[in-house]
Amino acid sequence: MAGTAPKNFDRLEIGGKITLNGTLSINSLSGFRPDAANAFEVLHAAVSNPDHGRFSTIEDNLNNNPVLERVALYAPDGVLISYLKGTGPQQTKTFKRISRRSTRTNRAPKANSSNAFSR
Repeated sequence: MAGTAPKNFDRLEIGGKITLNGTLSINSLSGFRPDAANAFEVLHAAVSNPDHGRFSTIEDNLNNNPVLERVALYAPDGVLISYLKGTGPQQTKTFKRISRRSTRTNRAPKANSSNAFSR
């Protein structure tokens, strides 16, 4: 990842359903480091699959700030990595879907009462 603009990080676009496993490795390019509320949609699938699984490991070589928590947000149609200010352990959340607009901003999406992303 080299920045927060969609052109500055890779995103995998899948034309069908996804099934996750294995390791997601997140690395810095050009010295980029995330700030609180940065969010990156790293994977998007055209077909929703609520049982797509999870990455077994996330190697985060991007975040070197001990105050930021990485949160992996899993939805049936993709995966979003977000960085939030805090001091707790890394988190994983599951949501109904990822909004296509979620990577167009530096603000992290919020979960509403229906567990779907909203603005």
